[in-house]
Amino acid sequence: MWIPRNKKTRTEYAAISDAEKAAYENDPMLRHKYTFRKVADVKAPAAKSVNVTTEPPKVVMQTSTAPAPVESKKVKSDP
Repeated sequence: MWIPRNKKTRTEYAAISDAEKAAYENDPMLRHKYTFRKVADVKAPAAKSVNVTTEPPKVVMQTSTAPAPVESKKVKSDP
């Protein structure tokens, strides 16, 4: 089993077999796009994406202690 890694984005993808690796290396569009890392043989259903997603930090809204803004009053003009 092999883990393909995109050279430009450094993203690792799900494990692929030797036959799939050979197909990547023979394809002129993919030949120079990936590097491969050897991993222990794993069953196909157990192989999942290698990327670990992290949750973005939670945004905490600051509450202001300032008083609410005062609305302006409309002036009535006499015609």
